[in-house]
Amino acid sequence: MIRNHFTTFLKHGLLAVLCIGLFSDCRPDDEVPQFVTYLLRITHKASGSPLVANQVYTDSSGQTYSVSKLNYFISNIKFRNKETGEYYHEVASYHLVNALRNPANTEIILRNVPRKKFSEMELSFGVDNSANHSTDNIGDLDPGNGMAWDWKTGYKFMELEGNYTSDGQSGSYLYHTGEDACFRTVTFSFKNLLSNDLDVVKDGQVIFDADIASAFGQPNPVDFKVFNNVMSASAGGAKIADNNARAFFKLVGAQ
Repeated sequence: MIRNHFTTFLKHGLLAVLCIGLFSDCRPDDEVPQFVTYLLRITHKASGSPLVANQVYTDSSGQTYSVSKLNYFISNIKFRNKETGEYYHEVASYHLVNALRNPANTEIILRNVPRKKFSEMELSFGVDNSANHSTDNIGDLDPGNGMAWDWKTGYKFMELEGNYTSDGQSGSYLYHTGEDACFRTVTFSFKNLLSNDLDVVKDGQVIFDADIASAFGQPNPVDFKVFNNVMSASAGGAKIADNNARAFFKLVGAQ
């Protein structure tokens, strides 16, 4: 009797060891990771070409320009399923992007993304009202990063600087946008790109092209001769923000 019980125990024990050691599907459901990590990957361009500091480009109206500085904030990154209502909203979602540091491959890490299906992604250009009226912040909002105004409280949402030539006239341009009136939110559809929802089952990435020529384009075409110094929303910052919201980011990949 004792031997029979011992033999049964050995058989069951051996099966359990084999199951655990060889077949991951034998794990209980609660051991399957419920969250993954996603990369938001950005390739920066200028008039369709790779962005290179101080290289000369031509915009859609024939003006030439170069870029010596391009810094901007991305914030409030979200994934959403319009049908089920499920969503992911990154905590403390403020990212300062220095586009010239690594223009061909800028990465933002999104942690704790739930294993769900999402139909769209949302992000904002700038710093939202809840953080924009104080500079007592840390991380990418630390004033030591150089994006806080030095003449008022708040942040520059974008610093874009360089040189231009237009109708034989040459000079420099400076576009510093900020203030609540320049905050813009943009939504991108995964279904338009993939013909389906983004099915988050493992670590992955979403890929954007970011073309700074959008700042000079529609719906507010820029004539550098008359519009080359912007330091507030009322002086033209809101127009640059509108241009960027329309075409700065283009979703080109998701997996």
